[in-house]
Amino acid sequence: MRNIREGLMYLIYWSVFALVFFVFFKTRATTLYSNELYETLLTKVARSRPLVADPCLYSIYGDPPTAEGNFVKIFLYCNKMENSTNSFHLGVLRRDTYRDLFTELGRINSFAVDFVDNGKIRLGNDAKQTDSSWKCFSDHERITDFSQTIRKRTRIECFFNYSDRDIQKMYE
Repeated sequence: MRNIREGLMYLIYWSVFALVFFVFFKTRATTLYSNELYETLLTKVARSRPLVADPCLYSIYGDPPTAEGNFVKIFLYCNKMENSTNSFHLGVLRRDTYRDLFTELGRINSFAVDFVDNGKIRLGNDAKQTDSSWKCFSDHERITDFSQTIRKRTRIECFFNYSDRDIQKMYE
């Protein structure tokens, strides 16, 4: 009879402990986390993560396997010898605009993105950039409005300090 009583007390103690443990962590999780915090954790860059000056330093290779045609290819030509190839699933963007695309690409690859006005962009934090340093094209057409909607399976190319003649040679 004593073993049954000890076993029952042991079961009660551990049940109470498990219940308190569960309630504590359940209430703690609901007070610490919210949808806003979750969104911030997913989309913001950590303050301790340094931004790189060179947008061609990192690349996102491969075709997104679940995109089913809802992706774009982004080619950044930082100079004649250095470039970056990026595949990007459009499903991760809030809006399918060039502005959101470049903002998200900069967040992932750790470089600054600055839209000077609607038709001009600065990528990276190179002090030598002017308003006309970067020239971006979507399927060989100049992007003049970064708030435009992106077409699926588009090839986007941005050139840093390329002359119009150099860009034309690239397309020949």
